[in-house]
This record gives sequence, structure tokens and C-alpha cells, in this order.
Amino acid sequence: MMLTRSLRPVRTGVRALHTSCGLVGYPNVGKSTLFNSLTQTQQAEASNYPFCTINPNTAKVGIFDDTILSLAEIVQPEKVVPAQLEVWDIAGLIKGASEGAGLGNRFLSNIRTVTVIIQVIRCFTDVNVSHVEGTDSFDPVSEMDAVKTELILKDIETCQKRMKRRGQPKEETVFWEKLYNHLNEGEAARDMEMTKEEDLLVRQLSLLSHKPVVYCCNTDAEAMEEGDNEISSEFKQYINENEPNNPVITLSATLEDEASIIKNDGKTDAEKKELFNEYFEAYGSSGSKLPELLSICSDHLNLQKYYTAGPAAVSSWLIEKGTTADEAAGKIHSDFQKNFICAEISRLEDWEQYGPTEENLRKYNKWQRYGKDYVMKQGDVVVFRHGAK
Repeated sequence: MMLTRSLRPVRTGVRALHTSCGLVGYPNVGKSTLFNSLTQTQQAEASNYPFCTINPNTAKVGIFDDTILSLAEIVQPEKVVPAQLEVWDIAGLIKGASEGAGLGNRFLSNIRTVTVIIQVIRCFTDVNVSHVEGTDSFDPVSEMDAVKTELILKDIETCQKRMKRRGQPKEETVFWEKLYNHLNEGEAARDMEMTKEEDLLVRQLSLLSHKPVVYCCNTDAEAMEEGDNEISSEFKQYINENEPNNPVITLSATLEDEASIIKNDGKTDAEKKELFNEYFEAYGSSGSKLPELLSICSDHLNLQKYYTAGPAAVSSWLIEKGTTADEAAGKIHSDFQKNFICAEISRLEDWEQYGPTEENLRKYNKWQRYGKDYVMKQGDVVVFRHGAK
């Protein structure tokens, strides 16, 4: 079905990036522990009882990917400024949340605010951590389905209201009916094929089951030597077979949280790095999985990064895929876009071979000059030339 021009037009051009991730899942699955490790704080209470988190904790989290770390090591700037994602630690969900059970209404309202859902799945076996349904046996797939069902039920309620809305174009009413039938089959809104116009309608309402999902298997620390335990392996297989478009990552929130404390204990940076790596090695892990989790989230949001490098700072910047050079310049400052002259592009491998300064790369002609229509690529290291004062 093609919607007619009576629908609201899709806007184009530079838009503000709302890049927030919501940690979602049953109570006691490790959401607050994961939040603490991501933010390297202890601001989220992590306790062994349901609904420990009531009001959402929020924090900005830097994405320290391999490229920005490598550039910082080469350039040795005064500071490193990574792109950031906002992370929300949201109250635990139970069955019936869409009808107000537990903290359902507040929980669902908070999810509506974020742009991507990180659903934390309990894949650890610690019997000392209680299960919200009062059973020693748990099924990660059932928990995942329960959360998905509650989001769909809330979206069905929204669709019913939109179907009855007076004065809207007939095409919109037909679309809401189609989406209602899709949801009623137990399918998430994100899994329905839509035109750009239809997709915009759904985004304007922030339908819960339309948001992209990343599944995060939270395992015992000891499981990290193998990367997965039996529980997380089976869950991954289920997702790969039934929801192949939704990424899955395995980590131990407890291990990540304990390791993050090392970063805040007053030692020198070199000492912290060595202790941090040794801590993961002791559990047979190659290192922290948190940078990978954040990178997966940004990629799942159709985002990519470019970099700027100099003695004052090495920085990374999040942009939508398909962003042109002048639009990327506007990410730094609107005047840079308005007075754009050109973008000079290099790559990390150029800095590795010819760094550590911009002048060195110029000496070996490793900067490529592009106009405003150049489409930025993941990993571009850029200097924007502009006439702004």
C-alpha cells in the first residue's frame, strides 16, 4: 500500500540526533549493575529485590572505540572527547505491565523516551539472586517474549486510538488498521514493511515495539572464558533463527562493574590500564565488552562516526549514515556548515604510518579534498575548511 501526498511530508536535512539507549528487562536481571559499569559510577542501586530501580537513572556514556584510542595514542592530545550515547536504567518489567502491573505505566513511558532498547537477558545461574516470578527455574526466551508482548500490547492500545481518530486522512486510518492487525498477530511494529511516510507516522508516536532492540545476555563472570554459557548459547541460537536482524552480545555485568572500579581507584592511567586488562584475563576474557555494546547500539541506530585529531583534542562525532560533508561540519558548529569550503579527509592507517601531526600527513599528500556533497564514511578523519570566524 502506498500512502498518498495527503500524509505529512518526510523532512530531510540535518536533524538533531537523539541517541539514547534504555536498559530494559525483568527485575533482578542486572540492568542497574550494567548501568553502573557503563557509566563507571555507583549511582544506580543494585540490590537483590524486585523494583529496586523506580525512577530511571540516566547518564552520558563515551564510546571509546579502537579508532579514537589509536588516534589518541598516536597524537597524544591534551584530551580525548568521544562521541556519547545517553543510557537509561529503567524500572523492571513484569507480565501485565501494559495494564499497569508493577511499575508498568511508568516503565513503558520511560521506554517511549529512548531511541534503542537494550534488553538485558538473565543468563546467569546465581541462586542467591531472586527471580521476580518466584521460581528457581527461568527461561530467557520466555522473559524476552514477555517483554516483547507487553510492548506490543501497549502499541495495540495506541493503534486503537489512532484508528478512531476523527478528521485524519483515510490513508492514515487504513495504515493504522493494517498495523493493528500486524500487532495482533504478536509481531513487533519494527518487523512490518513500511513506506517512508508510514515509518514517519510511527516514529512520531514513538511506538514501543518499533524501536530497534539489542539483546544483552548477562552471564556469570566465570562463563566469559568461553564467551557464552549453555543458557546464553541457546538464547543466541533462538534469536539468530527467529529475529536475525536484532544483534545479540554476551557479557558479565558483575565482571564489568568490578573492573570499572579499577578505573576510579586513584592509580596512574598506565597502572589502571594494566590492572584492568589483568582483571579480565584472570577470567579468561579478552577485555571489556562495553565498547562493543555501545558500537552495536550506534550501528543499530543507523549511525556512524568520524574523527577530528590535533594536539588540543582527539574527538569522535556521531552522524547518520548518508550524511554529507557540509552536514557533518554542522555537527561541530552550524557556522561550519553555513560557511563550508571543503573537507580534507584522511584515514587511521595514514596516521599510523605518517603521524603524529597533521603537517606530516600533508607532507606525504595523505589528505584528500572533497566538496560539500561528499558522503562521509565510517572512520573518516577530517579537517573542515570554512569561512567562519
